[in-house]
Amino acid sequence: LIDDSDKGHFFAGMNNPLKISVFNGAIHMLSKALINKLGSWPAGWEDIGKRIQKQKDVLCNTLEELYKNDDKKFEVLNHGDVWSSNMMFKKMEYTNIPVAVKFIDFQTPHLGSFMWDVIYFMHTSVKPSIRRPNVDVLLKAYYESLTDNLKFFKFHDDIPSFEDVQNEASRLRPAAFAFVSTVMPITVASTKEALDFDKIATHIPEDFFNQDIFTEEKFVKEVADDLKDFVKLGVI
Repeated sequence: LIDDSDKGHFFAGMNNPLKISVFNGAIHMLSKALINKLGSWPAGWEDIGKRIQKQKDVLCNTLEELYKNDDKKFEVLNHGDVWSSNMMFKKMEYTNIPVAVKFIDFQTPHLGSFMWDVIYFMHTSVKPSIRRPNVDVLLKAYYESLTDNLKFFKFHDDIPSFEDVQNEASRLRPAAFAFVSTVMPITVASTKEALDFDKIATHIPEDFFNQDIFTEEKFVKEVADDLKDFVKLGVI
């Protein structure tokens, strides 16, 4: 039988000094960029910047509560760091069409909500301009794949409904905000020197984060509407 000691540890769901430094540091850097109109951030974002700034002292605890309070009747084994660089695609010969995918880098597998990996991937590796108008399409595709595979392997317990998928995605909106604000700047950065891991534990955010990843035009254009949506939805 599997008990809590076997569940693994999700870096975003467990409060530890490294996670707190990275997440709080990213929130600090992003809010500073909006408030001070740095880089490609124009005037008019100061209020949202201040809202983001207020998340600095509560976001990590919010993520931990989301992680601990998932519906225990349907937990799955999550990869824990599902973004594009941890996925290898096989493509059809002589084409650019992907036909298979494999996950790599299993450093943070954990049992938890059946939506953690989905929300993480959608908000770190799918272009927001594609994700936003197609959220229900993407969630539906996941739901149908999940259902088909569970039935194929003769799973006889309760299978989540599409409404369950939508409700869990809504519950994890604060996590979506966290991933957009703290992980996505790194995953879409033009530079390979987005973060200096050697300084995280001992330096201030300005020293271990590259400010440019929060202010470059590509990131600003993609994330701006997400931040507005998080305000409308009451996430920040």
